[in-house]
Amino acid sequence: MRILIIDDSIDKISELTKLINESYPEAYIETSENITSAINLFQNQQIYNLAVVDVFIPLRKGEEPKRNGGELLIKELYRKQETLNLPNYIIGLTQYDEGLLENFSSIWKIIKFEYNSDIWKKSFSQLLLHINSTTFFDFNEKDFKPSLYVEGLTDKIYLNIAVELFYPKYKDLFEIISQKSAGANWVANQVAIWAISKKKYDSGQYILAIGLLDADEAGNKARKDIFDRIKTENEQKCFKLININQDYSQELIEFYKKGCKIEVEIESLFPFEVIIHAEEQGWLEHRSPTFVENPKDWKQHEETSLSYIMKKGITDNQSLYLKKVKRNNKMDFCNYIKGLDDKEIIFSNFKLLIENILKDFKLK
Repeated sequence: MRILIIDDSIDKISELTKLINESYPEAYIETSENITSAINLFQNQQIYNLAVVDVFIPLRKGEEPKRNGGELLIKELYRKQETLNLPNYIIGLTQYDEGLLENFSSIWKIIKFEYNSDIWKKSFSQLLLHINSTTFFDFNEKDFKPSLYVEGLTDKIYLNIAVELFYPKYKDLFEIISQKSAGANWVANQVAIWAISKKKYDSGQYILAIGLLDADEAGNKARKDIFDRIKTENEQKCFKLININQDYSQELIEFYKKGCKIEVEIESLFPFEVIIHAEEQGWLEHRSPTFVENPKDWKQHEETSLSYIMKKGITDNQSLYLKKVKRNNKMDFCNYIKGLDDKEIIFSNFKLLIENILKDFKLK
């Protein structure tokens, strides 16, 4: 059974996953956090047997939830049904009374979600039972393998290239998974689902999922959310988290040696020349905040983060690492990387990262 949960709350997603897993431990569960990414999945993926739609969802990543977001999604699905793979069943979910008043759908119902109530669980379980008994649907089970969840499609592209370059014999032994504009919160949700589901090999050993997170504010929050939610010993055996940090780049190590703990994401692992080109193309923007952890001797009211870093001996070129690739230019940056020669040099900082991932998966 394939299920898509369209929600951004790790708590609600975890509760739903536990309930699904009790009856259908082999179910394949994905998440989406907004209308745009959900539509993209319905366009590109196999048919979902069930879509669980939060009533209050945003249109796009980074936007505030819309009071009628779920309704808008349903209308968009049927408006574009000739080009989309409509789910077999849809159910609305809300923890707010006002959500029940929405004109959600003339076909599909809304369940009132409450953490400490069994009422919604009974309704949801009955729906799962009905779907499973409808045998004319094609429930293709997914073969699970060690899975690496990453924050975006360009991250996935970089990592696949690096695996092919340095460890090609391992490329079919694990799966790299993302979706458009996924983000750290999406990674946290997917890792939580995996941990709660406790996927196993035929031998009984747990199959591992790894969440790869940027070393930034969003990544740190996602890490906290996962550990706040996943607390049982067996669940914790099912996942690991890796931060893309300064240890994978000599240039970034120089920042940290001088007490400048800056944010790091996957594009930070590329050489100076690539970052300089991105700046020339206007693909970069300043980070906010600059530091993951503010330096103790930084007088914030007297000097900027840039002047502090320059005072520490960081060069003009190195200071470009204080910037990050704009969201709208991620694919421009990626296409530039893909067109470069000497990829072993361009991706040299990825080798240790891939090696660590393979070791965590116990593949190497």
